[in-house]
Amino acid sequence: DFKPSRCDDKDFLEKAGCTQLGIENPRGTVTTDENKPVTNRKIDGGQNLRPDEIIQIQPQKLTLNLRSGTIPHL
Repeated sequence: DFKPSRCDDKDFLEKAGCTQLGIENPRGTVTTDENKPVTNRKIDGGQNLRPDEIIQIQPQKLTLNLRSGTIPHL
């Protein structure tokens, strides 16, 4: 009887006869927690904004839950 390694590649485990229910293959997640639009003085009326009101990067906050060795696709 062949028993595949518990840490083997998903495709190999399927070819070896393991069912989808018997294979754990968790994926990482990326959650956007804060995503305010970037400040644009032309669109936003050109008013004087305080430094804490100016947004220069989007999104502002992310939560990443990653497996070791994975690369997030943002």
